[in-house]
Amino acid sequence: MPVDDAPLQRAAHPAFDLPAARRTDRGLAQLLRHRATGARLLWVPEPHPEPVFTISFPTRLRDDRGAAHVLEHLIFRGSERYPADPLYPALTEAGMVSFLNASTRPDYTTFHVASPTPAGLTPLVRVLSDLVFNPNLASGAFREEAWDRPEADGPARGVILSEMRDYLSSAEAALALALRSAVLGGGDGAFNQGGDPAELLKLTPDQLRAFHQRAFTPQNAWMTLWGGEAAALEAIDIGLREAREQGVPMPPARPGGPRRLSEIPHASGRRLFGLAWRLPPEIVPELLPLLDSLLLTGPAALLRRMPGLVQGQATALSRDMAHPCLTLAFADAPDPQQIAGLKHLSQEVRSSAVAAALRHALAVWYDEDVTPRRPQGLLVFDPLLAPWLNGGDPFAHLDIGRKLQALLARPEEAHRQVIAAMQKIFRPEGPDSRVALVPERTAAQRPSDPPAGRALPFRPLRLDHPADGIPDRIPVPEIEGAGHAWLVTGDESRLARLCIAFLAGAEGYQPLAAQAAALAQALARHDLLAENARALKVRAGACGGRGVIWLHLSALPEEMLRCIRALPGALAGHGSLAGVDPAPGLRSLMISRPQTVIGLRLRAGLSAEARLEDAHAGPGMLLQPSRGDGPVPLSGPVWLAGTGIALSVLTDLQARLSALSVASYHPPLCLPEPGAGDGFALPVPFHAVGLGFRAADPAAARVLLRAGEAAFLWPEIRGAGGAYGLRCELSSTGEAAIFTARDPHLLRSLDLLRGAVAAIRPSLSADLLQRGRIGAAGQLLTPPGPHEVLTEVLRARISGSAPWGAAQAELSRLQALTSEDLIRSAEDLHEALQTARVVVFGPKDSLMVALKTRPGLFTLHSDL
Repeated sequence: MPVDDAPLQRAAHPAFDLPAARRTDRGLAQLLRHRATGARLLWVPEPHPEPVFTISFPTRLRDDRGAAHVLEHLIFRGSERYPADPLYPALTEAGMVSFLNASTRPDYTTFHVASPTPAGLTPLVRVLSDLVFNPNLASGAFREEAWDRPEADGPARGVILSEMRDYLSSAEAALALALRSAVLGGGDGAFNQGGDPAELLKLTPDQLRAFHQRAFTPQNAWMTLWGGEAAALEAIDIGLREAREQGVPMPPARPGGPRRLSEIPHASGRRLFGLAWRLPPEIVPELLPLLDSLLLTGPAALLRRMPGLVQGQATALSRDMAHPCLTLAFADAPDPQQIAGLKHLSQEVRSSAVAAALRHALAVWYDEDVTPRRPQGLLVFDPLLAPWLNGGDPFAHLDIGRKLQALLARPEEAHRQVIAAMQKIFRPEGPDSRVALVPERTAAQRPSDPPAGRALPFRPLRLDHPADGIPDRIPVPEIEGAGHAWLVTGDESRLARLCIAFLAGAEGYQPLAAQAAALAQALARHDLLAENARALKVRAGACGGRGVIWLHLSALPEEMLRCIRALPGALAGHGSLAGVDPAPGLRSLMISRPQTVIGLRLRAGLSAEARLEDAHAGPGMLLQPSRGDGPVPLSGPVWLAGTGIALSVLTDLQARLSALSVASYHPPLCLPEPGAGDGFALPVPFHAVGLGFRAADPAAARVLLRAGEAAFLWPEIRGAGGAYGLRCELSSTGEAAIFTARDPHLLRSLDLLRGAVAAIRPSLSADLLQRGRIGAAGQLLTPPGPHEVLTEVLRARISGSAPWGAAQAELSRLQALTSEDLIRSAEDLHEALQTARVVVFGPKDSLMVALKTRPGLFTLHSDL
């Protein structure tokens, strides 16, 4: 590939060649090749507020034992150079980490780490490189992460075994996997990369080590670096040269022959039907996001109107593998005539529909505000990994945004290319594969979990080159404006964003969650907004002691102007709405983002603001009496913040929206304020337990909780207990929540959570403080998502405080912490954990057993 418009003719480090560089839609990109090993590195060196490093390997699976998934977990159990175990919490404790994770895809595995500073990223690159190439792969860690049978005739246990049992208990997940397996027909990507529970029990540590020797080698490494500094190249070079195995290149992905018909029994008792098409390889990269929008995800998606179509993971255009495919799921067997008619679908596509889908695809492509939050660099590189690992041009994928814009400027050419692609997909012979999910004749019972095991000892992490110092200030964007309209500048995003805060009441005693649901429903039916907005979200909450309805909107800049012109008219007809039941939305949130709901539930009642937030927002509905059906007017002042929009436009919109508002406020009726120790339980399909409490010294609490998580809670709750994970959330105002996920031992874990600080109290030292200070700073300095920025600006303006003022105060306190401060805070934090609010989620029978064992521990709610 030629060097195109590139100022560099040689690599920034002598260990690398620079075979290609090109200026792309995402900035100047350099494709480097490691001279000693042949490893590839795609680097976008322009400075970024959150540099990201990823390393990926093609993992050509030949069975359903889940070797790649198990290896992904064991990578984070330490190496000879970095024997910290468990390493995931140890690294987030001792390194300036803003994001750390890994993912096993159908035919490749990727690891990624980010830091809020370039200097903070370099030691993390060194650690991650050593972990992937030289992991310990100890048998004890294998038994904890993959599977173990403590008693010869007893049930098997293991983190991944439990994870995959839970995952495959979903009928939609099982159908999605079956469709992919059928359409790829034994080729690469066709197998269950997570591991089928029955097949996982056949995997041995020796087989896993052999798989690592074959797949995780420098010659099979594809790396990306977003921002960072030249020192990161030195860390990558060392990691590659010190790799235990150099290996041989992985062969190209094998295609398989699709299976036309399959029937899969499933224990859920549900019947689902699926269709799958393998996408032709000649479809150019920029058409894939466009087809996704046009067929499935855009505002007027063609296939969404098919009768009986089931939205979810089995209805998708999957691109994260060598052979992309389109799958559709139906609640009933689809009409054969309708399926046969898909071959004529291209004839129904109008140029205007393609243009609308193009705008939507562009907005999705540039969107950086996804949930759960991920760094921008990861969002940029993630779509190109599968095609790059399979011989594609990485520069072409970095340029997809520019190519979509070019198609938008040539609507006739875009229409022609879409028609040609659809004709290649929907061929006269019909789908490549059909799958029926049917009830099992004899419903299989999930094996019971065995008793918890014995935790392996924790080993802390020692970084070779810890980040030099902690920045003195929280980065704050430039803000201009006056009154109730504010513009945030300096955002390099290609999207314009708008956040509106209606200080709203609940006249008629209707909860704001119902009002927000009604408003969201009304705006979603507005044709112009539906066509032009990338994301239009409405939610209820609180700010500055007032109830608030938040409205978030993002769109391409030209589409945003259309949305702004339409908003006053759209809201004028809905200034007074009968409430809509928010429970369905809450149920959806519970399924898609359970950790978010658990965290909200734990923080409820910890402060006056949190109580008000809980009373208005969705999860608070669980503690409220039923309300009347009267209309609820928008009330009080209207506040706006935006980015990518002229300040004069924001000011004008604020004035027009204020004219719609009724200046009154009536607080909603609530049950008595819950005390900090009031327990709460909710019957849901998964197990989790947590504590919500207040920390008097947030900076010290952040250090202590991260230390307790790494040294005590992860080994005991995940390692010995078999829970999938653990999460700790702490605001700079002191509201804290710590909870488990997919946890088979709820009461045991509850006791461990209460004892976390006491367990590490003997090890409090200057060394622990220094490790914890760096890790805590990484968390505090993590850049917020674009919509989080706008929300924080409005929260500060409404409450009369400085944006990120509490975070800045905590950062200053963190730098001044002493060992004596830590010891004093440990006493206070231990007491807070003993009286913390308990929240338990799980199947009703599990909750009843827990309540029988500990009467009065919680109140069981079931109105969700």
